[in-house]
Amino acid sequence: MPKKPKITRAVGFYFVEGFWADAKPDYSMFNSQYWLTPGFNQLMEEVVVSLKDGKRKVEVHRDGLIAYSEPELDNYPEPAHGETFQRIEKYTEILNALAIVFTSTVTTKLKIKYHTNFELTHLDMFGMMYEDGKFTGMGLPQKSATANQINKRFLSNVPANRVDDLDSYIDMPPRPIISKQNIEEAIKLFFKLTKTKDNTRLLARANKAAAEYAGTSFSDCILIAWLPIEIYLYERLKSYMNRSGTSRFNNKRKQTLAKDYTVSQIIELLEFAKQLTKDEYDKLSKVRKVRNSIIHDGHIATFEEAGESLTLLETIINAKTRQNLPLNTGISMNMF
Repeated sequence: MPKKPKITRAVGFYFVEGFWADAKPDYSMFNSQYWLTPGFNQLMEEVVVSLKDGKRKVEVHRDGLIAYSEPELDNYPEPAHGETFQRIEKYTEILNALAIVFTSTVTTKLKIKYHTNFELTHLDMFGMMYEDGKFTGMGLPQKSATANQINKRFLSNVPANRVDDLDSYIDMPPRPIISKQNIEEAIKLFFKLTKTKDNTRLLARANKAAAEYAGTSFSDCILIAWLPIEIYLYERLKSYMNRSGTSRFNNKRKQTLAKDYTVSQIIELLEFAKQLTKDEYDKLSKVRKVRNSIIHDGHIATFEEAGESLTLLETIINAKTRQNLPLNTGISMNMF
């Protein structure tokens, strides 16, 4: 009886602009001169970087595909009602966290803007399947802007050595080459910053806020950025009460305070208790007022106000992870 192949799975995505990992592919390696099978499979299997952190693994392929895998993806029982969507949410969060860490690390190292921040949804991500470690197939991403990076291989019969011409044809800039060292540094930092689910979610929300900023949706940027800021303030309040050690802050009192205090009151309390510096207090108060003005008065946020919210979110990430992760990689205004 033939041995049953071991099935493993991964989820992945492409940046909108795309990149070559370490170097452009060697087209002479293909058995076929076309992107379609077997040329496509060979490019997919050309992994430049593969790093593990416990059970988690991230691989980057030559053509800029970034793939994430863990054992839970391999064991895919028939999901009950609603579980599929919870599963998708988990991996969209992981990939968004990976995207913001990669973008921030690479653009900081190279001091040049290579990638536009964009929010990954289920339309951007796709699943891949392997049998005994050999790539066997994948589900295509559905959003056209990102899908161009991969759909062109399936939907065209362009010779592999014409890929740069094809990028130009679909109005995409020439792909930059990102070194193996920079890719490895980004992945290692991702592993370091996402040891907890809370930090993964924080980074995912940071990527969404940065994506709105990059898309010039400044009000949405502030609204998205404010949620993790607010969560952090509640955590600071609880931490302060836990450290106080007085009977005034028993468990019932802590729960009441955390539940009933408004964010404005928490900011005032933390500043009064010297848990916030004057600079932190001023920045938090300013962004909070802008956020409230957006919600209640229909205020349209400015470029500067959105940038301030991202800067504040950077300080939250630093406080939670002890790592500086710049979020503002700039906005392209080439269209103007």
